[in-house]
Amino acid sequence: MTICSRITPYTNKGPWTLSDAVEQTINADWATKSDENPGCLFAWGLNSSGQLGDGTTINKSSPVQVAGNTWTIISAGKCHFASVKTDGTLWVWGNNSNGQLGLNDLVPRCSPVQVPGNWLRVSAGGLHTLAINVDGSLWGWGKNSNGQLGNNCSLTNCSPILISSDPNWEFICANTESSYALKKDKTAWAWGYNASGQLGHNDIIPKSSPNQIPGTTWTVS
Repeated sequence: MTICSRITPYTNKGPWTLSDAVEQTINADWATKSDENPGCLFAWGLNSSGQLGDGTTINKSSPVQVAGNTWTIISAGKCHFASVKTDGTLWVWGNNSNGQLGLNDLVPRCSPVQVPGNWLRVSAGGLHTLAINVDGSLWGWGKNSNGQLGNNCSLTNCSPILISSDPNWEFICANTESSYALKKDKTAWAWGYNASGQLGHNDIIPKSSPNQIPGTTWTVS
């Protein structure tokens, strides 16, 4: 399983990769159950903030199904989830202490709630969320103490705010307090926390808006 990717039927992968280990730290796991249940979503693990999306806050040691059968993109943050369905609707649930669900409040949700709009992609970070609209524009919401929302400030936002109206955003990944994106021209961009140089800009200065990473042929595998 890989964060920020389309759901694929779960199989035993054998030895774990680094991405598997990173995913395990988010306190909840997810997968489709089998080829016989395409688009069905299952979760298990810690559920203190309702992040399993089963309508409770009870921890689960075996998979429980999240309502619905048309899930296509799923992303897990620290204690919140965001997912896009086949019809382009975006749904969120779990912890909402910094407005990371984008519902214009700080109330946690124990089951999926829709974020208005039509969406292509979503990525849940530590306490913030990024999404690409069907028109290709880039949006964000949630914690913003290090400029990880990319809107040139450090104010937390509880509802989606426009980061860039450029219609060429193609891929996004929200990290703990940093954000990354690719455009259709294969340029890579980063912003947010940068104390260890994780933005790739040859400095340790935080950025509050998307800055291009040197290079012109970046891809995502």
